[in-house]
Amino acid sequence: MSQLVDIVVIGAGSAGLLSAISSLQAGARSVVVLESAPEYLAGGNSSLTKNLRFIHNGRAMADFLSGRQDSVPSSDRFDPYSGSDFLRDWLRLSDPSFDRSLIRSIIERSEKTIVWMHSIGHRWKYERTILPGAINLHLDGGGQGLQRRNLMAFFSLGGRIYFNATIEHFAFDSGHWVVTDSVGRTWKAWSLVLAAGGFEASTRLRVKHLGEKWRSVPLRGVPFNTGHVLETALAMGARPSGRWDSCHATPQSLDAPAHRHPGQMHQAHAANRYAYPLGVVVDASGRRFFKESEDYGNHTYASLGAAMIEKANGFAYQVFSGEVVANPLFPKHYFDSDSSYSARTLRQLAHELAVSPETFEESILESGKGYSIQEGWYAFPTRSGLTFTYGGLKVGIDGSVIGDSDAPIKGLFAAGEIVGGLFGPGYPGGSGLTAGAVLGRASGASAALHALNSSQS
Repeated sequence: MSQLVDIVVIGAGSAGLLSAISSLQAGARSVVVLESAPEYLAGGNSSLTKNLRFIHNGRAMADFLSGRQDSVPSSDRFDPYSGSDFLRDWLRLSDPSFDRSLIRSIIERSEKTIVWMHSIGHRWKYERTILPGAINLHLDGGGQGLQRRNLMAFFSLGGRIYFNATIEHFAFDSGHWVVTDSVGRTWKAWSLVLAAGGFEASTRLRVKHLGEKWRSVPLRGVPFNTGHVLETALAMGARPSGRWDSCHATPQSLDAPAHRHPGQMHQAHAANRYAYPLGVVVDASGRRFFKESEDYGNHTYASLGAAMIEKANGFAYQVFSGEVVANPLFPKHYFDSDSSYSARTLRQLAHELAVSPETFEESILESGKGYSIQEGWYAFPTRSGLTFTYGGLKVGIDGSVIGDSDAPIKGLFAAGEIVGGLFGPGYPGGSGLTAGAVLGRASGASAALHALNSSQS
């Protein structure tokens, strides 16, 4: 027996839940979210994050989002971030073949989407950082707070979630989308929203699209994004988009696990090794292979993770002077792991790392950072962790999935990491969660409109 509803959303990450919330606000009468994870592990990669990048006017926006006056200390610089700033940062890091009209539309809607998220209960807080160009406005409670508030808003509107609902198949039949899960439950809906993430958890698809070097890479996120929903959509005529040979990967602590689960947000944040622009990155032989300070760290961190896989077998040392490490804002979690090294001189540190002293000294001193050999040094071993993949579905600005004929597929929408054509080879930090929120809101409203019109005709 199948359940008849207005809308089915596949995936309970932030993009999927925001789409479901938006659809209910737009008049949908019955919305079901299907999540492959069990309830205690639900939340997706969204639950492990903390930042969105968006247009804002500076201090006034920070006060509004945090609900506090003077939320930014008067001594701190907090400049407005305009649409042209956002577009410049996004486009210069992206493949020139991408759909600029889609990217531009996401940016233009980012501020209103953030205000809308505020209206359904989300809050932000300001945090100081040692890194220039970092995003200082973080979601209150991080990704766990984001998902907790998303669920509260969804349930308050009458939405329903089915957990352990691994999708077996979906297809369009007689005016409805028919969705079946692995235990035989079936739903029929006027509209279907795909928000099931990319393919980073599939060894087969990683090797196929990213290459053999990515076979055993650990995941920064959850192990549920297998690409099955994405492949099913492509097989039924959805058009692929984006850089399938590229992905979001970042430097992590050496003891980071094979994957994360929702609920491990604090551990995930503590494993990040993002202070590298203040130091020098070298491979296992002590040779520098990445220009750490070429741009802001939140514009290069995803590129460093990929470079570590492609050029350094997934491993690198981050080397800092004692002066940098002594800064009160230097991330203390760098010392959470037992695998760190320190020495008075570079030559002594090279001995600790078992690398060529000549190669190591040359790499550090020729980095252009004005270091002296005799100033006290620290080295932290890191490995690369894969967050999400960039190849996905082509969508319109309303979230509609585009088919092989370049026309929207009737009643089919998408949001989140399953959408392609947005990122790669570079990535401006915080923009993925923003794209998911903007397209989540848009796809939900579009799905509701289609469901209401279809049910009345």
